[in-house]
Amino acid sequence: MKRLLSLILFLATIGVVTWMLRPSPEAAPGLDKDAVEDVQRWRQSLVDEHPQVVLLGNSMLGHGVNAIHFAMRTGLPTVKMWDGGVASAWRYLMLKNVIAPSPGKPEVVVIFFKDQYLTEPAFRVDGNYKARLDALRQPSEPLLDELAYGKERRDPLANLVSECWPLDRQRAVVKPTVEDWIKKQVGYGLHEKGKEAVNAAIGRVFADNNLNTELFTKAQLEAMSTKTEDDRDFPTLIRNSFVPSDIKIAKAAGLRLIYVRIKRVQDAQAQEDGGTSYDNPYMKQYMIDLRAYLSSHDVPLFDFTTDIQLKVSDYADGDHLNEAGRLRFTAILAQALQRELPEPRSTQSPYADLSDLADPIVLSQPFKPRPPFGWIARLPEWKQYASNASDSYRSVLEVLEDGVPLGPANSFISEIASQGSGRFSHWLDAVYFSASDNSDPNTNGRVYSIRFRMPE
Repeated sequence: MKRLLSLILFLATIGVVTWMLRPSPEAAPGLDKDAVEDVQRWRQSLVDEHPQVVLLGNSMLGHGVNAIHFAMRTGLPTVKMWDGGVASAWRYLMLKNVIAPSPGKPEVVVIFFKDQYLTEPAFRVDGNYKARLDALRQPSEPLLDELAYGKERRDPLANLVSECWPLDRQRAVVKPTVEDWIKKQVGYGLHEKGKEAVNAAIGRVFADNNLNTELFTKAQLEAMSTKTEDDRDFPTLIRNSFVPSDIKIAKAAGLRLIYVRIKRVQDAQAQEDGGTSYDNPYMKQYMIDLRAYLSSHDVPLFDFTTDIQLKVSDYADGDHLNEAGRLRFTAILAQALQRELPEPRSTQSPYADLSDLADPIVLSQPFKPRPPFGWIARLPEWKQYASNASDSYRSVLEVLEDGVPLGPANSFISEIASQGSGRFSHWLDAVYFSASDNSDPNTNGRVYSIRFRMPE
């Protein structure tokens, strides 16, 4: 009895001391600043642009669709909202907390996804992804907590530990941040072939089949079930996903939902090897079941994995499309979705004024250097057409050298400076570009001009 009382007293003392030493709300780490700014920017874009269509997804959408060309093809003002690597939980919160309540909400939301991840609610909800979700969530998000994190994440003792020890609360952010720095910053410096080679090595080392499942939470283990795919019951998958809630939210807000499954490079490769797509029998049945479920709720589904128009050569890295592939898929998408889209509110096509800028316009010298190979030309008057933090592949501007198009377009500004060879980007109020041979465009005697690429 004495020992029991001593143990109770000890635990009570620890609890009191912990409560007294807990960090104040002011001292507690806040939300991720960049994530909060992104949410504010998305909200403001709905108010400012009042789009009829919102495209919602991850980097496959970001790299895969040009929103300006889509708007010009469909005649509908369009906003593209994407975040790298995010999955169904992020899309659910964006729909529920940003799009549906907005005074500038659209008429249609097109949700992009890959393979079966639409019904994997616990996929990519930890680490840096959790910071993105935290910036979107309301104080109470019972469905998110249940589906994405599981009941064990709401255990009172675990919550007490997380609340009272800042290091425990921040480990999900610190760990991936440190790992990312080691992999990328140190790796790029040590590897003689640079970024591309290191990215390829990272892809091999950190492939899904190399993950240590002993470190996974219960929810993650359930999401990446050790059961065979054939044992996974579709009605259970859909019931335990965000899809039913997405549909309810959309209907309550007067939004029309459209789901789009994006084609991956593995599908294009399978087609070039003589097949129709990369899908195995399970995925084929999964898509049949998903289509039937969505159809029963009057929600269209477009599956582009069997479309033969996109080739392996249209992909840049992994499942991301290059500039040519992006424009090609934008045309394919706009044509396919046209019958499901509303009538334009205005007879004036979005960005119709771009047609007046189709002829080349000479850039004025001198160009400001961005060593070793980059150069800058200011274009504040065309900022509205430029790529930006919300859509880094938005621009449809083309840079010409003596009338010959340079490229790749929409390149990273750092790569334009470090590698040059014609890379360029129209970013905010300036054009960042490089000469084809990395010479000085102020003195090489060539004429540099811009024009806007119109949809073909």
